[in-house]
Amino acid sequence: MVNTRIKGFDLSLDYGVIGNCRTIALVKRNTSIDWLCLPRFDSPSVFSKILDAEKGGSFMIVPVGEYGIKQAYIENTNVIKTTFYNSEAEFDVIDYLPYYKKGDVVLRNSEVHRVLIRKRGRPVIRILIEPRMEYNKYEPTKTIDGDKIAFSYKATSIYLYSNLGLKEILAGSEISLWDKGYVLLTYNKLKYTTSTDYIIQEMKNTISYWKSWSSKVRGEKKHRPIKVRSALVLRLLTYEDTGAIIAAATTSIPEIKGSVRNWDYRYSWVRDSSFTVLALIKLGLIGSAYDFVKWLNLIYAEHGVSLQALFKVNGGDYISESILTNLSGYGGSKPVRIGNEAYKQRQVD
Repeated sequence: MVNTRIKGFDLSLDYGVIGNCRTIALVKRNTSIDWLCLPRFDSPSVFSKILDAEKGGSFMIVPVGEYGIKQAYIENTNVIKTTFYNSEAEFDVIDYLPYYKKGDVVLRNSEVHRVLIRKRGRPVIRILIEPRMEYNKYEPTKTIDGDKIAFSYKATSIYLYSNLGLKEILAGSEISLWDKGYVLLTYNKLKYTTSTDYIIQEMKNTISYWKSWSSKVRGEKKHRPIKVRSALVLRLLTYEDTGAIIAAATTSIPEIKGSVRNWDYRYSWVRDSSFTVLALIKLGLIGSAYDFVKWLNLIYAEHGVSLQALFKVNGGDYISESILTNLSGYGGSKPVRIGNEAYKQRQVD
């Protein structure tokens, strides 16, 4: 893959993906979260650097000094581990959105968890977080409020909890990593339990859930890793509350760089989703396929044979399209769109 850069921003789309079947975060190899919408896929973005390298906002763990980087998914999960290393120090950053079952209840709060684990030496880091609310329309106020940093705009707040020093995080100052650290980001919800032990347990629960889910994927040993990874991505594109399957987690990534064909694909196309359902069935994931069929039956009951091409994940049928002027676009590709007026089209091809 050829890596194109604009003022230091890598346009290779070399991202890892983490999620909780309600929303998705895109994580760069250097740990930068460049895309995140909260609380669900088609909500306004909190970080949108992928669509504006200068002003879109991101969330990044930055080592001080020269480090090599290794990044991979923890096997058979949607949890990413990034290792920074040099001759003097080494540490891991483990990223995930908590997602697991407790009894019959699925726990998937609108949170991003980042666990930092020192492996050797004394790493020094900076935590750089710049939320930009509603597709970079607003820069939130930033205040330390007791045990958290509050990033707020009107009725929306993002809360950051950490054991690594709130003043240092807010200032982007250097922080020494002595053992285990964590940064927890939550949307419009206060946390009453935050500790290293709590975060580590949430991480273990999430890893265990994904490994258990992945064990159900059918496939011969030779190609199984590829099939499991494909299944994990398809699962993240499923809105579990309804069973809807979105086409993509992003908007306005052009088909060709510089093109105007920049569409918002954070919706469920009935036609396209049928192929995903077929793939899930072939992989042995009947439950996920069944959830989509149940959702489609509800849509059909409301709309009858005049099904439109796409719907919101909650079944909404009005998807107005607008152009944003406050984001420069992926690699300068404009326009940046939210919504998709293809819902008015009749697509039968």
